[in-house]
Amino acid sequence: MLYRLFVNSCIVFALTIVITGAIYMRSVMFSGPVDIAPLETIHAIPYPVQDGSTIILEKLAHADIFLHAPVFAKQLDITLTFDPKNSVSIDAGIRSGSFWLGYDKQLIYKKGIDQAGTQTKTLHFPLTASFEDVNQSIDLMLFAQSPQSTNAVEEDDHDTVSWSISDIHATVHPVFPPMSQIKDYVKSLWNREREI
Repeated sequence: MLYRLFVNSCIVFALTIVITGAIYMRSVMFSGPVDIAPLETIHAIPYPVQDGSTIILEKLAHADIFLHAPVFAKQLDITLTFDPKNSVSIDAGIRSGSFWLGYDKQLIYKKGIDQAGTQTKTLHFPLTASFEDVNQSIDLMLFAQSPQSTNAVEEDDHDTVSWSISDIHATVHPVFPPMSQIKDYVKSLWNREREI
C-alpha cells in the first residue's frame, strides 16, 4: 500500500516535470517581436494618430499584445518613445488577474525626475504570472496622471492629460520563472484556467 502510494506520487511528479518541460520548450520556440494592437480608450475607441504619433487624451490607454504562445517562461520587453507633455507621471502595466485594473505596474515617467520632451524607455515584465486571454494576448495598460490629479483613474472632465507615443514595440524572451510561478502556472493548467 505504501509502496503503491510512493510510485503514484513519483509518476505524478514525473508527469508534472515532463509537462512543464514541454510547455517551456514550446515557449522558448516562440520568442522575438510580438504584435501590439493600436492604443485605445477603455471603451475600445482608438486614440487619434497625428504625424505618426498616437495622441493620448485620457488617463488610461489600453492595447492587446499578441504573443501567439503561452506566457509561461517568458519576459516581455516593451520599448516606448513618447512625449509626456502635461503628464505628471506615466506608468505601464501588464494585467495579472481577473480584476480589470489588476496590473503589475512599472513607472515610465515622473515629472521632476525624468527629462521633459520626447524620450525612449524600455520596461521588462516577467509574464508567467500574467493573465492571458484565450487568443493568447495579454493586456497592456498605460496610466497617466494630470497636473490636477493625484489619482490616475479618476473620471473628471476638467482633469485631462495630454501625451503622445510615437513608437511602441515589444519582444518576448525566454526566462526561467521562480518555482512559485511554475507551481501556480501548472495548477492553473490543471484547473483549466489557461489554454496550453
